[in-house]
Amino acid sequence: YYFYNRSADYHDRLLAEKQREILTSIENVLHKRSDEQKNKRKGKRSTIDASEVIPASKLNEVDVAVLSKIHQIDINIYDKKGKLLNCSQPVIFDKGLVSENMDILAFYELSKMHRSQFLCKENVGTLSYMSAYVPITNKLGNQTLAYLNIPYFEQEKQLREELSTFLTTIVNL
Repeated sequence: YYFYNRSADYHDRLLAEKQREILTSIENVLHKRSDEQKNKRKGKRSTIDASEVIPASKLNEVDVAVLSKIHQIDINIYDKKGKLLNCSQPVIFDKGLVSENMDILAFYELSKMHRSQFLCKENVGTLSYMSAYVPITNKLGNQTLAYLNIPYFEQEKQLREELSTFLTTIVNL
């Protein structure tokens, strides 16, 4: 029980940290592209609206793959309706192991209840894992562009390793 609680707290903090890092990276890419578009049109328009947004669909497969590799974690991007836009592991969606729709409770909590983050436990077959969802917003933070999902598989593996180390230590005493 002690190891499980300690491990759960540690992994929740780690997942939240990874989520913040990846969200910041994604928003920076989208905002940079938005600024580039605005600069291209600057001569054609006298005012530039700071709340204007670039579609999250502009975040391409290369962006997601690079961010996934940098942060060493899987990434899923869903549109404002909860449909998969992009992911770092397309094979799990192509094979039908995971739905291309966002978790319904996560979608409800983020889109209707306007929560800033949602953590839940999800399953693929017998594999259980934590999953974090957060909205991707425009520069002003007042408009949701898409949703970021980070499935986190390390928790169970880490817990088993800690318990194994503990039991080995006790046996060796």
